[in-house]
Amino acid sequence: MDYRVGGTSLSGKAMQVIKRKAKGEDVTQETSGMSPREWRELVEILEG
Repeated sequence: MDYRVGGTSLSGKAMQVIKRKAKGEDVTQETSGMSPREWRELVEILEG
Protein backbone atom coordinates (compact mmCIF):
# COMPACT_ATOMS: atom_id res chain seq x y z
CA MET A 1 0.00 0.00 0.00
CA ASP A 2 2.84 2.45 0.78
CA TYR A 3 4.20 2.02 -2.73
CA ARG A 4 0.92 2.84 -4.40
CA VAL A 5 -0.07 5.74 -2.13
CA GLY A 6 3.36 7.32 -1.74
CA GLY A 7 4.85 6.16 -5.03
CA THR A 8 5.36 7.87 -8.34
CA SER A 9 5.73 6.83 -11.96
CA LEU A 10 8.81 7.65 -14.00
CA SER A 11 9.29 7.82 -17.75
CA GLY A 12 11.94 5.79 -19.54
CA LYS A 13 14.05 8.93 -19.98
CA ALA A 14 13.79 9.69 -16.26
CA MET A 15 14.93 6.16 -15.41
CA GLN A 16 17.92 6.54 -17.72
CA VAL A 17 18.87 9.82 -16.01
CA ILE A 18 18.65 8.18 -12.58
CA LYS A 19 20.83 5.28 -13.75
CA ARG A 20 23.41 7.68 -15.18
CA LYS A 21 23.44 9.72 -11.95
CA ALA A 22 23.80 6.53 -9.90
CA LYS A 23 26.96 5.76 -11.89
CA GLY A 24 28.34 9.19 -10.92
CA GLU A 25 27.70 11.01 -14.16
CA ASP A 26 26.87 14.72 -13.93
CA VAL A 27 23.63 14.84 -15.93
CA THR A 28 22.04 18.16 -16.83
CA GLN A 29 18.79 18.96 -18.58
CA GLU A 30 20.75 19.66 -21.75
CA THR A 31 22.53 16.26 -21.70
CA SER A 32 19.52 14.29 -20.50
CA GLY A 33 17.44 14.37 -23.68
CA MET A 34 14.50 15.59 -21.61
CA SER A 35 12.43 18.71 -22.20
CA PRO A 36 12.67 21.51 -19.63
CA ARG A 37 9.24 20.53 -18.26
CA GLU A 38 10.20 16.85 -17.94
CA TRP A 39 13.46 17.84 -16.25
CA ARG A 40 11.68 20.12 -13.73
CA GLU A 41 9.24 17.35 -12.87
CA LEU A 42 12.09 14.86 -12.34
CA VAL A 43 14.00 17.29 -10.13
CA GLU A 44 10.86 17.90 -8.05
CA ILE A 45 10.43 14.15 -7.58
CA LEU A 46 14.08 13.60 -6.63
CA GLU A 47 14.19 16.55 -4.23
CA GLY A 48 10.89 15.41 -2.78
